[in-house]
Amino acid sequence: MVNTDMLMGTGNYTRADGQAGYEPLVQEQCQQTGMVALVQTLQLATSQQLFATIVQGIDEPFLCFAGRLTAAVEKQVSDPAARKFIIQSLAQGNCNAVCKRIIEALPGEPSMLDMVGACAKVYPSSQ
Repeated sequence: MVNTDMLMGTGNYTRADGQAGYEPLVQEQCQQTGMVALVQTLQLATSQQLFATIVQGIDEPFLCFAGRLTAAVEKQVSDPAARKFIIQSLAQGNCNAVCKRIIEALPGEPSMLDMVGACAKVYPSSQ
């Protein structure tokens, strides 16, 4: 059975000679855990624009703005339901004045697809 000490190389599992005798499945899980930790550390080390500060430029197509916003939220928010809510809220709140008027004219609570489709008509050749 695999436990946290085995995956972390702590407790009774700090010595390399003990770790070398692990079953291949345990070694694979240790490697995967280490790689995930490394990637997360690298992501934290790179400067990221806070998703709340991302705004659509005056002449920027809504789809480009939505892409930048989505990428930032996906890097900074782990919960999928929270991501969807944040992206939708900030897309409406941080878009430019032209897109804001278009989105506010949409019925009900428009989805991202609705917003992208409606705003694409403003810059059809660049979307």
